[in-house]
Amino acid sequence: MVELTESWPLDVETTLFEDLWYTLTSLDDDDLDFLATDADSYELRGWIELARVYQDDQNSIRSQLDSIDQWRRIWARHSAAARLPAPLEGFTANMGQPPYSHSFDFANTRACR
Repeated sequence: MVELTESWPLDVETTLFEDLWYTLTSLDDDDLDFLATDADSYELRGWIELARVYQDDQNSIRSQLDSIDQWRRIWARHSAAARLPAPLEGFTANMGQPPYSHSFDFANTRACR
């Protein structure tokens, strides 16, 4: 299934990739391991490994970002290396900003009593 997506239009590919991503991230480690043993394409194997990275490093944001960067280096030719799934893309994009980069309007807030 994943091999066929390499020549599909971008909008169809994006929908398929997001569906594949959400399906893989809903699997537990045992199911991912089982799927990985039968994965015989570069694309599918890369998606499985990315899902593992996402699930394995959820306790440390820095570790997760480092693991995603390492995954991108190892899987440089993978379709997701250039365009991460939306949840990861947002995560990695927002991590470069300072924690309080959004303006806050103190004049329109009430003090807690």
